[in-house]
Amino acid sequence: MNQVQVVALLNTLEGIKVDYLPSDVTKDLPKIVISVQQGSNFGADNQVYVQGWDFTVDLYTPEKDPATEKKVKDLLNDNGIYWTRTESYYNDELVYEVEFTFSVLGDETNPIPDGGDQDGTDQ
Repeated sequence: MNQVQVVALLNTLEGIKVDYLPSDVTKDLPKIVISVQQGSNFGADNQVYVQGWDFTVDLYTPEKDPATEKKVKDLLNDNGIYWTRTESYYNDELVYEVEFTFSVLGDETNPIPDGGDQDGTDQ
């Protein structure tokens, strides 16, 4: 699964808006905010065979919401994505954040298309 497919997958979650950094985390809750960084590459034959991408997927909710968290966990699990999770509460914004982090290997496609569809299908 490449990084564009991960973004498209997250967009299939019903009732959860998906944004990219920067984003106002207090509006349109529940909301997922995605950030992507270049991760560890997979090498073979003395070259980069496949690029790695590190995802941070922040789920913001106005109150503790185990059912919505489960939707995200189930989606990642059902698609073979190994994730880790942390949780925070932000008093200033009055929101809960559950952060899922994981890595995927994929092609060089920009994970966040410029001016295109969120799922990257127009590239």
